[in-house]
Amino acid sequence: MARLWRLLRQMPLFLAAMALFGGLAVWESAAQPRTFSDRENRPLATFPPFSVQSVRSGRWMKGVEDAAGDQFPLRDAWVDVQAVEDALMLRNARNGILIGKEGWLFEGAAGLDVDTAHRNIVALNKLAAHTGLPVTLMLVPLSSAVYPQFLPAGYRADDQAALLASLYGEAGAQSVDLLSALRAQSGAEALFFRTDHHWSLAGAQVGEAALLAAWGLPPAPEAPAQTLPGGQYGSYFARAPSPFIAPDDFALTAPSGVRLRTDETARPALYNAGEMTAVRDKYAKLLYGNHGLITLDSDAPGGTLLVIKDSYANMLLPLLARSFGHIEAVDLRYYTGDLLQWMQRPGARLLCLYGLNTWLSDRNLPRAVARWKD
Repeated sequence: MARLWRLLRQMPLFLAAMALFGGLAVWESAAQPRTFSDRENRPLATFPPFSVQSVRSGRWMKGVEDAAGDQFPLRDAWVDVQAVEDALMLRNARNGILIGKEGWLFEGAAGLDVDTAHRNIVALNKLAAHTGLPVTLMLVPLSSAVYPQFLPAGYRADDQAALLASLYGEAGAQSVDLLSALRAQSGAEALFFRTDHHWSLAGAQVGEAALLAAWGLPPAPEAPAQTLPGGQYGSYFARAPSPFIAPDDFALTAPSGVRLRTDETARPALYNAGEMTAVRDKYAKLLYGNHGLITLDSDAPGGTLLVIKDSYANMLLPLLARSFGHIEAVDLRYYTGDLLQWMQRPGARLLCLYGLNTWLSDRNLPRAVARWKD
């Protein structure tokens, strides 16, 4: 025993490390497991139940490994330590997110794969051929194209203006050059969130004005805005959280007299202020989140607007409800109905509104029209 004690005394760092790991293991096993990280905006893995079958398949070990990482004591503090290390090492990217200047975060905008984007254009042309409705395409660019001055020093992004011009040139539908409109207004209020891939209310208002002008409709009156407390930490921040980045201000508008249904559920308002205030990523709760079908009704004099969309439309649709009495919007990531039948609305107008990041990657539109005869 004395010999063992002398040996252990010669390894103080080893003993300290074992004590630390042992204490963390006890802490992790005794602590109440967390099921969701609001900071990272994702569910957290919890320790799986043990079974012989799960061990044989390897699922149990994988589940334990994932849970150990997600349930690690003081996880948020360790994430902040990593952000400090990145700053000291002058790293300008983490988890696929570019760490820009003045608190701006961006997704990579170099070497963009345009194959899926071209397939979506082909699908949109096929869709336009199957309906007599006027079809409009508007793609929301990445924020890096509007605010290139905040990109990391030396980063060379793809030319999104040329990419969008190429895509619009292939489209048989009417197209709206939103990038030029956004750049023209970029010196005023921020048109995108610094911590998220979505546009802000100010950006959506630029989009509304561009659409109404393209359609020959009068400008809508200014809508009163409300800024929610707590600020906004969006999808970029969830992937690269940092104590050095302040939240975005989060403003939204709820025009009076607009009634909302999500799928088959009638909502009492356009948003739940209490729910949105309680979370970091407020944009994700707009119009109660993403749904297959969203319906907005109002007393506006305009007719029916049909929208094929992604989440960028959730900030814009309440604004457009001041110009159209009936709006129906489908998100093909969740919509399970017959798209061709849904479009049979004489006198309606059809808008295809996507963020460029979704247009470059989502293949649900080609899948939806694949079975249609040419």
